[in-house]
Order: sequence, then structure tokens, then C-alpha cells
Amino acid sequence: MNSYKLKIADPINLELNVKRAPSIALYFLLSVAIIIFLIPLLALALLIIPDGEGVSFAFLIPWSIALFVSIYLFRLYLWNRYGREVFIVGRQTLVHYYDYKFFKDNRRKIDFKDLDVYFSSRKGVMVSVNENYGKLPLSSAIYFRLDENILESKIELRTTDIIKVGRAIKNKKP
Repeated sequence: MNSYKLKIADPINLELNVKRAPSIALYFLLSVAIIIFLIPLLALALLIIPDGEGVSFAFLIPWSIALFVSIYLFRLYLWNRYGREVFIVGRQTLVHYYDYKFFKDNRRKIDFKDLDVYFSSRKGVMVSVNENYGKLPLSSAIYFRLDENILESKIELRTTDIIKVGRAIKNKKP
């Protein structure tokens, strides 16, 4: 199961950590990304430059495709090795981003007046951490309701941990 860190301070900091993938899968992803990146460069160095004809536009298309595919695979490698989803709850703002260790992505700052924390029940209904509930699902995503906006985590936690986090945020909200 995924782990988390909760720092109750001003602001409140919640970090959800990705469950690390098996090492062989990670090294395979990294190897494929490097190979896909190097193939066009080797073709350039061994086939095109020695002929003295220069680089044609037709070479740039496969090179750019290889570059984008290798960047995507490298990003996937970083997420499965170091990935964290971070929520920072301030007085009237929530900052959310994905941390890949070497860069941060999709940073959003949302202003709010009212904050509630939810999880998904077995029937797919959002349940507040402050409500009485019956049988809990094993895990769920965390849902933050910020006025009319709903922000869903991509990483799941144990439902009991979500309840602890939600109550801590509700009781200690700066």
C-alpha cells in the first residue's frame, strides 16, 4: 500500500508517495528510454554526417518523435521510482502538484472558503471523513471539496489513513 507523510503546521503539508515498482521494470523503462533516444543520434553520427549531405527535414521528424517518446518513458520511470503527490493546505488556499524528484508538474493553486475531505465508498459514493459509515473499503483516493471544486488524488491510501488525515486537516486547519 502507498505511504504518506502529514506535517501539521502552518501550512499543513500532505505527501502521498507512490508504491515503488519492481527494480527490473524500472531499469527496463530507463533502458528503453535511453535506447530510443540514442538510435536517431547514432544514425545521425554514422549515416548522415559521414556522407556530408547535412541533416534533412525528413530526419527531424523521427528524431523528434523518438525524443518525445524517450522523455515520456523517462518521466514514467521517475514517477514510479520517486513519485509523490503533494497537497499544501493554507488558510484559504490549497496547492497541489506532482513531484518527480527532479522536477514538479501540474502545479495548481486553488482558493477556497470551505474545505472538506472525502473518500469513495464501496458503492462509489463520496463519504465525508466526519460522517458515520458502515463497512469501509480497503483503499480509496482522497477527495478535497473546495467550495464547488473537487480535487482527487491519483494515489490511493488506506481508508483508515484517509480518515486520520481528513480529521487532522479539519481539526488543525490554519
